[in-house]
Amino acid sequence: MISRCFFGKFKQKIINILSVLVFFTNIINTNIKAVTRVLPLGKSVLISSKNYYDISWSSDNPDVAVIDNNGILSSCSVGKACITGTDIDNNKIFEHNFEITEQEPIKFVHVDLPKDNHDSINFSAIVNSKSDIVKFEINSQDCKHKIYVNTKKSSNNIWAVCTKKLGNIGPGEYTLTVYCKINNKWLTCKDASLKFKIQDIESSLKLSCQEKQLSDAGVNFISRVEGFRSSTYKDISRKITIGFGEMIFPERAFYNNLTREEALVSLKKKCADYVKAVNNFLTKNKIKFNQNQFDALVSYTYNNGTAWLRSSSSYLRELILQAGDKNNKIYGHVNSDSGLNLRKSPDVNSQSLKILDYNSKVKILDSQKINQNWYHVEFKDPKNHKKTSGYCHGKYLNLNEEFKNRSLNLIDKEEFTKEFLSRHHVDGKCSVGILNRRMMELDIFFDNLYSIRPNYSKYPMPECIKN
Repeated sequence: MISRCFFGKFKQKIINILSVLVFFTNIINTNIKAVTRVLPLGKSVLISSKNYYDISWSSDNPDVAVIDNNGILSSCSVGKACITGTDIDNNKIFEHNFEITEQEPIKFVHVDLPKDNHDSINFSAIVNSKSDIVKFEINSQDCKHKIYVNTKKSSNNIWAVCTKKLGNIGPGEYTLTVYCKINNKWLTCKDASLKFKIQDIESSLKLSCQEKQLSDAGVNFISRVEGFRSSTYKDISRKITIGFGEMIFPERAFYNNLTREEALVSLKKKCADYVKAVNNFLTKNKIKFNQNQFDALVSYTYNNGTAWLRSSSSYLRELILQAGDKNNKIYGHVNSDSGLNLRKSPDVNSQSLKILDYNSKVKILDSQKINQNWYHVEFKDPKNHKKTSGYCHGKYLNLNEEFKNRSLNLIDKEEFTKEFLSRHHVDGKCSVGILNRRMMELDIFFDNLYSIRPNYSKYPMPECIKN
């Protein structure tokens, strides 16, 4: 029989443990340091993140700033407010002191690039309504333009709109900075500057290994399949989103309650990140592509993120890298007299799988360097024909001529279609809406058809959808 004394000691241990937990909880709660942040009037910010759940938010000055259940703070007027977050036991998690300052001088800027080599370029900006005149400053290594425009008041009397066309300024890289004059002072802000590139339009539209811009048809397709919401909402994956499917990240200030035109400008600005990522991947790997193939890949990347362009385990990426003349491989020869380590991972401290002799031949599995110096390679032993894959430092390899015929026109259509359609899940569950998008993106990629609805009879349905 267990003695009463045992239960007494056990009970006392539990009490001691609980006392320690309460002690440390009180220390945490009494040592919360309030964070002070400046936020311009008109902007919002997502305070909470996925690391915190069941938080109750409150503002001590709702006339200055309010906060909703998702942790989105909205500024209302100039002043100061303290935002508090408490857990389900009413313990204070943290505090945010906000100072709401005057509205910024510029809300959005945008550039409409020329559609052909003879077209003009169009600049637009949404600026503080207190401004009477706006200056567009366009700079490059070879030229500098300054354009002055009178503002046009908008219906809300808070922001003003101004646009200006400029004649053809030729191919090159440019920086646009917008200033507005308020109380005889030229003002600008972080949102008032952007970089853009003008290319030879006619040659870039053809099948080539030349950088391209997202076409108007591509922008319209993305905006249509994403759908428009003027204020923040939770998308299918429960992520805070706004406008045309633009994700909101914690601690980054943004504009809520957008007009459709503002959301479209924001979409084009956001797409620039995906345009750059897809361009870099295709051009660095010397893959030829046309405008509709590029638009389809940008749309896919906008929806899925850029990780697939970098992941060596991405089969979709591998299919694109293999799109070309299968007999024209890339090989390297060891140029070090003392040999070269074939390592397990791209690091000098990684395990050595084999030491390759001088002039040993390796097959380059990926022409894009890893960590700026390493190649993923495969070595075939000439004695026993055994293949070993690993990583070699690029400094000690002489590469032969790279692929000449890589082209998205030569991609394995059946395999690409099957893999592309398989990417339609959210949190492990099938999404018919995303599958429809994949089918329409394939229409763009293969047939230059910017469809408004999917053709179910055109593509094989994934097994998970059939079931």
